[in-house]
Amino acid sequence: MGQLPSGWLLAVGILGLAALVPIVWAVVDVLRRPAWQYPTSRKVLWVATLVIGWVVLWPLALTVALLHLFVVRKRLPPAGMPAVVQGPSVAPQPAAPPAPVPPAGWYPDPSGFSKERWWDGRGWSPHVR
Repeated sequence: MGQLPSGWLLAVGILGLAALVPIVWAVVDVLRRPAWQYPTSRKVLWVATLVIGWVVLWPLALTVALLHLFVVRKRLPPAGMPAVVQGPSVAPQPAAPPAPVPPAGWYPDPSGFSKERWWDGRGWSPHVR
């Protein structure tokens, strides 16, 4: 194979170093985010992808850094902002007391098959009259 021109290697090296700027910016931004915006596991994943990506294949790391800086970062509140609770802040209302249950006794049959059915205080029994 032929040798690559030295100008081409110099250009790739300069681009690799230039890619380091947004990558470092993205790493610092991700590390400054509170846990409710980026859980620790996601921070580790982003930082590892950026650092290892720059060493192994800097265009991949540059792509991930630019994705964070220009897409994901716009959707997040500033790093110093506290978490926002969604929805109205209304004090919980106490539960309504249960409806009174009629005492045990003979009542008109709700099914209509007989005149009266026995209510045992919890439910209808099979006894009719």
